[in-house]
Formats: sequence, structure tokens, C-alpha cells
Amino acid sequence: MHIRRPLPLRQYMTMFWSLCVLSCTARGVFAIKTSYHYDVKNVSVTGGELVTSARSRIDCARLCRKYSHCVSWAFDKGTGTCYLHPRTNSAASSDGTIKMYTEEDPVCKESTTPSDVIVRTTQRSLTSFNAIVDNVTCGPDFMHYGMRCLATGQWETVTPNQVCKQRIWREGEVAMGIVYSIPDIPRVGWTMCLTGTPTDSVRFTFNLVDDSENIVLQVDIRTNYFFNHTLYSRMTNLNSKIGEDWGKVPSRLWDGPEYPFPFSEGQQFDLHIKAVTDYNLALYVDGPLYVNHTIPLSVRTMTSIKLLRGLTVHALDLWCSP
Repeated sequence: MHIRRPLPLRQYMTMFWSLCVLSCTARGVFAIKTSYHYDVKNVSVTGGELVTSARSRIDCARLCRKYSHCVSWAFDKGTGTCYLHPRTNSAASSDGTIKMYTEEDPVCKESTTPSDVIVRTTQRSLTSFNAIVDNVTCGPDFMHYGMRCLATGQWETVTPNQVCKQRIWREGEVAMGIVYSIPDIPRVGWTMCLTGTPTDSVRFTFNLVDDSENIVLQVDIRTNYFFNHTLYSRMTNLNSKIGEDWGKVPSRLWDGPEYPFPFSEGQQFDLHIKAVTDYNLALYVDGPLYVNHTIPLSVRTMTSIKLLRGLTVHALDLWCSP
């Protein structure tokens, strides 16, 4: 899952975003194909199908989302230029500031599937976890794990003791600063559920991240928003980070009629985050919808959550029911 390598140039323009899901019938180990993001560093860009300006990698990624045929993009930080479907040569950029991001469906042949797994092509819904593995039953806080098709073209090795992955952590099992893995590949309909109590008088924060430590979504809750020692208001800040670039215009939801602030220090809350589309997450607090938020990278790239500060977690479910 951590392989990052340049792809042949001829592949860049033929990539597509389809999500192909495979599941097994014999021993219940799910085999899943999904899209991956590759970070091709230090490329020399000679042009692009569409060339425009952008303020950051975040903005360039969002422009790619709006361009119906975009499967790769590059951002020149020095000039603020965004290349969609970039043309490159073999030379590296002189200052290393240009990186190309692209998506590809890994190809794993069924003939290379481990011998104890029989694979058939099928569409699997989020709730269809009726896998039965010989002599393996997942506990109530665990779920059957989806074996992944890796960028190498080989199926991920899954041993019997890796069939079950933890999806629920209860009070006393969760600590700040620790990374908790999402047990499968998120996609449309995926939902996480967090029950917690703010313990900091100022803020609590957590990140949903990918394997390259890009922050697909940062949720930063300011129970009391201070600037230069002055109290302004209560506010929710939603942002993303690709490489070293934060979004230049984060979503700031100030307490008011449009976004009544639903968090208070010492008061328990229930937060659900649901993937509405590949690039849109809906946040629900104590039942009602709080906000819909657009992210620059697909939900399929998210692999874990990191809780940073200011929160006592009573329950964390990274694969809860929608």
C-alpha cells in the first residue's frame, strides 16, 4: 500500500476512475480492486490539455475534479500554474517543486489470486458483510477485511489471523496522537461514527489521512476561537492538505443561524461523517445534518484517522451503519 513509483507516460491518458469490487465465494476473504493515487515527484511539465492558474495543490486538485476527463494533474508552485492532463518529459524539475498526481486502477489477474481464495466479480454493498471463513468468526468490534489489489499487480497477502480488522474502539481504548486504521476501502455510503466529549476549553482536532500522509479532511472544532488573545466566536474549521500545501480558503463555519454551533466543552456529542459522493462528505451532529463539505482527494484514498487534541472518545466506529 505504500508503493509510489512513476508510471509509463502512455498510461497517464488512459487511466479511469471506475471502482471494481471483487468478493470471494469460498473462504469469505473479500478481494477488492480500487483506485490509488500516485505521487510522481520532480517531473518536468511541458504543457497540458488544460493549463490554468491555481493557488495551491488543493486548488489544482479541485480543478481536476471539475474537469470531466481529468485523471492526472500537476502543480507548479513557483508560477502557480495548474496542468490538467499534463505532458511531461523524462527530465526532473530543477527545484523539485512540481509533482504530478494521477489515478490508476491496479490490475490483479484472477489467476494470481491466492489458491485458497476463489474470486468472482460482483458488486458488493456496504452492508453485505456475510463472509464466512473456515473456523474464523469476527468479534463484535471487528469486521472481515478486504484483500487489496496492490500497485505491483499482486494480491495483498492476508493470513487467517488478518481476516478480521478492528472497526470499533471503545472508551479507554482511544488516545490522542494515535492513528486508527479504517478497516476497508471507503467509498460512497461509507460512514464513521464518533461519540466524544470536548475536554479542552479552546479546541479539539482530528484528521482523516491517506497513506502518503496527505490530510484528506481536517476537522478543527474551536469551542472558543481566540486570535491575538481576543475571543471572537465559536467556529468549525474544515480544511485539507496535499504535500505541504493547505487549502487557501478553508470552510469556516461560524456560530450563527446558518450553522448553529453544536459543540460545547464538557458536553457529549455524536458525530457521523458519511461519504455522499467520492468527493463530498456530510457531517451530522446529534442527528441533524451540520454541513456538506467537498474534499480534494477521493474518499477511497482515506486509510486512517488521527485524533490530535482536546477530546475524550467514548466510542469510535470507522465502519458504522449509514
